Amino acid sequence: MPIQKCLLQQVDEGQSEELQRMFEAWRTKAFDDVELLRALAQRPELMKVIFAFMKYLYVDSSVEATLMEMLRVKSAWAAKCRH
Repeated sequence: MPIQKCLLQQVDEGQSEELQRMFEAWRTKAFDDVELLRALAQRPELMKVIFAFMKYLYVDSSVEATLMEMLRVKSAWAAKCRH
């Protein structure tokens, strides 16, 4: 899939095997949209920290799925997200 035009420069996930594993895990356990991850890959150290936090939230956390969805909706509302 070609990288779409974006204001942030993005990294191709095929650049390394580690990135491929991280992107695949992101797609299967969190979201199908990887644009944020491609932008974060510009700073691998930051991406690894954020990825670990997201992994905790979506995989290792004891927070129930319905509560997690309510948190996403509330944070989107607070940020005045259009989507």
